[in-house]
Amino acid sequence: METFMEFCACCLCCGCYPARQYRGDLYEPLLLDNEREAVNRLLRFLEQKEEKPRLTDERLHALCTLSYSDNVELQRSAALCFSEISSRMMAPVSGNVMEPLVALLESEDTQVQRHATLAINNFTLHGPESNIRTTLQSGALYPLLTLLSSPDIEVQCNACGCITSLATNAKAKREIVVKRGSRPLLQLASEAVDPRVQRNAVGALLNLTHLESNRSDLAKEGAIKIFNDLLLDDDTEIQYYCAAALSNMAVDPEHRRIMGSLWERNIPGRLIALLSSMADKVKCQACLALRNLASDDTNQQQIVRQGALPKLYHLLKTGSKDTQVAAVACVRNLSICKANQGELLQDWFLAILPRLLR
Repeated sequence: METFMEFCACCLCCGCYPARQYRGDLYEPLLLDNEREAVNRLLRFLEQKEEKPRLTDERLHALCTLSYSDNVELQRSAALCFSEISSRMMAPVSGNVMEPLVALLESEDTQVQRHATLAINNFTLHGPESNIRTTLQSGALYPLLTLLSSPDIEVQCNACGCITSLATNAKAKREIVVKRGSRPLLQLASEAVDPRVQRNAVGALLNLTHLESNRSDLAKEGAIKIFNDLLLDDDTEIQYYCAAALSNMAVDPEHRRIMGSLWERNIPGRLIALLSSMADKVKCQACLALRNLASDDTNQQQIVRQGALPKLYHLLKTGSKDTQVAAVACVRNLSICKANQGELLQDWFLAILPRLLR
């Protein structure tokens, strides 16, 4: 925010702004009167350093003046101001607040895009739930999806974060897929260099898998292979998101068939390996994914053959309550297959079951 304050001081002291293109020793033309007044208002606002800032009509008018200016420096200042107050503003945002932000999203300037996406990310992530609905109603979704393809990592990261928050809304879940937003998300999940971008992309995709009508579209776009490949990632958050996403995908019989047919990628084996993860939530989600995968005979046998029972036994004995519940559910599905019953009826495995009833 110091950058914004310095810029405001420059504008008010000399009535001009330091342009990126000069004509000899000249500055660009003076600010318009309404732009000068807008800068003055925002400077007074920021000097107050309110703990929970409010966007009054006067302040919002000033931000709109800068947002819609032809001067890119003023657009940057508006976006920067929005990003600053968004992290501390607890009051619900209105459509009038979102309108200039959406305009800033459509700017071709990378700095403007960075701060505008950060502001929306803060509003939707830290603000009241109504902010998500207001953001969707403002028409911000399409420019945010477009910015997923930005070459700038910060813009990618912020845009992914916005989509992750918006994808908690049932209507938005479907709209994101219909607008083909899942494709750039899948590309970022599999190819992003920055782990923040990759984590946000996978988190957004996980939210999309919660909707039944999305899962077939995601499967057609190769989501199952990407989720499975990312089970090998070192990041426990990514492992957790992908195990949870595969668990959701495995609810559908056709998707379970696809998972079972990917022998070279060994989805059951990778999920079984995660039962030994250091992160309890990863172990729990791996159990749930195996449980859903074990709804079919073929998968039930394959899971047992690949050594799941000793690891499930260990989780039944030492896991958290949630993980034990998930492990019991997995064992229950595995026990349906008669070919597995010989393994399940061994004394060492049966001994743990009565303890779980206490």
